[in-house]
Amino acid sequence: MDAEEATFAERLSAVMAAKGFSQSRLARASDVGQPAISMLLARSCRPQRRTVERLARALDVAPGDLWPDFAGGAAPSPEAVSTPRARA
Repeated sequence: MDAEEATFAERLSAVMAAKGFSQSRLARASDVGQPAISMLLARSCRPQRRTVERLARALDVAPGDLWPDFAGGAAPSPEAVSTPRARA
């Protein structure tokens, strides 16, 4: 894990707490699986760019508020794992 992933996890956790989002609520609002959100918060995977965008949209914040230098090109790795939520 690098500093960007640690910062992302800290920022995501802080925004979720400030806005009253549980992992389950964020999963529903962002269409990102709850297990993926758990892994991101535990810093066990690096988010894809589109995952950061989905989470930011659901939380009503800019992607750069979650991922350091998001707009500056230092975006998350495109090959990172982010599992979409399974549909019933």
